[in-house]
Amino acid sequence: MYVDLAKKTVDHAMKLGASHVEAVIQSGTLQLTRYTKNEIHQNLALKNVLMNLELAMDGNKMGSVSVKSLDMDVIKRSVEIAIKIAKISLPNNEFQHYVEPKKIKPLNGIFVKSTAEISPEEKAESVKTVIQTALDYHTNVKWSVGAYLTENITYAVANNLGVEAEKKWTRGSLDVITKADDGTGEGSGYAFKLGHDVSEFNYEKVGLSAAKDAVSAINPKVIPLGEYEAIFAPEAVTTFTGFIGRLGFSARAYQDGYSCITDRIGSQVFDEKLTIVDEGLNPKPIMHYLLTGRGRPSRTLC
Repeated sequence: MYVDLAKKTVDHAMKLGASHVEAVIQSGTLQLTRYTKNEIHQNLALKNVLMNLELAMDGNKMGSVSVKSLDMDVIKRSVEIAIKIAKISLPNNEFQHYVEPKKIKPLNGIFVKSTAEISPEEKAESVKTVIQTALDYHTNVKWSVGAYLTENITYAVANNLGVEAEKKWTRGSLDVITKADDGTGEGSGYAFKLGHDVSEFNYEKVGLSAAKDAVSAINPKVIPLGEYEAIFAPEAVTTFTGFIGRLGFSARAYQDGYSCITDRIGSQVFDEKLTIVDEGLNPKPIMHYLLTGRGRPSRTLC
């Protein structure tokens, strides 16, 4: 189990004199099928692993490293590097300690076997359905492009205060862009599907949605300037709320002064019509982890 290795890493760093330590291990299998102008042109699979180690020396002098290896000798050298970085760093007065252990409430339904084991052939058939549905909708539909991604991810974390946790989850995403042309103008349509269980994806519905938008977008009309009530698609809402979450609501953004709520906690920032709730135990939102190999894995909540 990865959490055991994370715990060993924490123990090793503490023996070398660290005040606080947190080790995070993420292992992932990614499978991606891309297609352009109605033809699949790329199918790949990638296995990757990343350990991120962060520690403090003398209470609050921080150092961190990331390593794409689970070899203990490599990890031990990484710990030594993190300690050297911490020793020459300025104190971080905002840092107190890492999170303390709490009872973990199981989050069920986020690992789905059918997503983890989907084959390239199954993906190809799904992409074919998306493309053909769009072409069958209207003669003005010319082609579709997109990507079908699935991931099987394991995440483990341990720290010096006794936190030891590990969890698996899956996710699948399907992007579709469809083009239409009637000879006088072009239109573009977009559809997106995201979830833990790809067996629930309705490929006909996704293909039809992008095709309808593409056809209806041909020769758009110009409307007078003014105030209009607008209804945003979920994909559009996810885009701007995702940026708000990453750049506005994190502790680091607030402490560094670039958050939209810096010095405004307790006061109204957004319109009263907008309500944003952080539900970490809601299985419907999907957490994206990208194995960048640089610092912590980048995260987006959709």
